[in-house]
Amino acid sequence: MNTVTAIKPSIEKLVEKFTTMYLEGKFVEGVCKWNGDDALMSPRSFAHAFKKECESWNYKYEQYKEYAVSYTHLTLPTTPY
Repeated sequence: MNTVTAIKPSIEKLVEKFTTMYLEGKFVEGVCKWNGDDALMSPRSFAHAFKKECESWNYKYEQYKEYAVSYTHLTLPTTPY
């Protein structure tokens, strides 16, 4: 039997992954009431998702806090309609 071991990504790699996924619209929460489209996560929800991912890799708060805090201050792009 073979054992597969996951390689722990660096926090910087997690930041890159999350930023790319966000820009591609892959972080949604709910549906917009007025048009039925997926609603992008708020900066706070996004920071929480990042926190959960970091903790799943056994990173401690002191190691990822500077990144999680910066996500709560994101200015989200808006799409003009």
